[in-house]
Amino acid sequence: MTPASVIANHQLLTERHVHTRLKDFWADGSTLIIFIRHFGSTFAREQARALDEIRSDLASREITPVLVGMGNARDAAVYRDVTKTTVPVLVDESRVLYRRLGFRSISLLRIHLVDIRQWATSTAKGLALTSRVERRQLGGAILVDQFGHTRGIIRFTRRSDRIDSATLDSLVPRRSPAHRA
Repeated sequence: MTPASVIANHQLLTERHVHTRLKDFWADGSTLIIFIRHFGSTFAREQARALDEIRSDLASREITPVLVGMGNARDAAVYRDVTKTTVPVLVDESRVLYRRLGFRSISLLRIHLVDIRQWATSTAKGLALTSRVERRQLGGAILVDQFGHTRGIIRFTRRSDRIDSATLDSLVPRRSPAHRA
């Protein structure tokens, strides 16, 4: 089984309490599913900003981004309001997808200097939307094409890891203009 087939039919919630399946997103084209740490994380807010920065790059590659976080629909709605993201925000209430995809949990003792610096310099408002278990969860990303094939997967190893233009290039290389014709 591929990672995409493992998660395809799992029911997730939108911030409006509507159940949806991930495979509904990739039915129309390639989808980049980004699993954030948790909705209250400074780094999750940074991920929303990073997605805004690469939005046109994703569109040029015909990739639709989707954010998945842990918590509940209310947490997702607050996250959307705080980050002002236009990307669909879904909730994995049970953390089943995080476990099935092998996204790591880390010890609270394992903190990187980059993590501390980013957290300390963040200007975003803090959100207390997380349980103790969720604070240790790391995320990742999976790129799935319209046929449900996994095209790439990244498992974050640090709290500050996120999808930006460099990690997007590692998942799906840019096409030269000659290949687009």
